Amino acid sequence: SSEFRRRYYRNWKQSAQKAFGKYKAFARSKSGKVAENRTLKALTTKASVIRVVAHTQLRKLRNHRVGNKKAHIQEIQINGGDIKAKMSFAKSLLEKEVRIDSVFEQSES
Repeated sequence: SSEFRRRYYRNWKQSAQKAFGKYKAFARSKSGKVAENRTLKALTTKASVIRVVAHTQLRKLRNHRVGNKKAHIQEIQINGGDIKAKMSFAKSLLEKEVRIDSVFEQSES
């Protein structure tokens, strides 16, 4: 999203706004998809911890006068099960919206 890419620029309006452009083009190509599958397979066999990068969606807040248009980015560790289960869970969440009430319960910190 543009909120995520904004985080990588000091001044968004004066920039060329090309963050992750080359990576997106490579990921869409056939060799990019092969490289992604190879990386995911290596993670499944060699990794001991699986983490997901998540960001906030500030444009969906009720109060649009937040004063911040850059997304807050956080790395979240996935716990429970073996590595294959963690990887399948992480793949199922890619590019999807995860609501906070599906992760945390009321008055849980």
